[in-house]
Amino acid sequence: MSTLPKVADAEKESLYGYVFGVSGPVVIAQQMSGAAMYELVRVGHGELVGEIIRLEEDMATIQVYEETSGVTVGDPVLRTGKPLSVELGPGIMDNIFDGIQRPLKDICDLTESIYIPRGINVTSLPREKNWSFQPTGDFRV
Repeated sequence: MSTLPKVADAEKESLYGYVFGVSGPVVIAQQMSGAAMYELVRVGHGELVGEIIRLEEDMATIQVYEETSGVTVGDPVLRTGKPLSVELGPGIMDNIFDGIQRPLKDICDLTESIYIPRGINVTSLPREKNWSFQPTGDFRV
C-alpha cells in the first residue's frame, strides 16, 4: 500500500463523511453518499486506516484496522475512492508487514519502538530498490 491520502490534503468536501458512532473497531459514518463497498477510508484526526463493510443510504459501517480509542462523534472520515490493496514490487520478499502492509522494520526504525503508533503512514516498499530482471527461455511477444 503506497502512502495514503491525508485528511488535511483533501480539498473536496464531498470526499468527507463524519463519525456518527463508534463501537470497538467498528465506526458508523454519516454523509457518505457516493461511497463504495470495500472502499479504503481514513478515520478521525489520527487518520486511522479503515474499510467500508456496509452501506445503507448515506451511512457507512467501517471496519477500522487500528485502535479506535479517541475517535469521537463528528470526527472526519476521508474517502479515498480506492479499495484496500497491496503493493507488489522489489523489497516485498525480504520484509515483514502487518495486516495492512505496513513494513514493521521501517516503523521500528522511524519510531524507535516495538509498538505501531496509530495512524502511521509509511510507504510499503522501498522506491530505490530495483529488480535485476533477465528473461530466460524462448519467449516471443
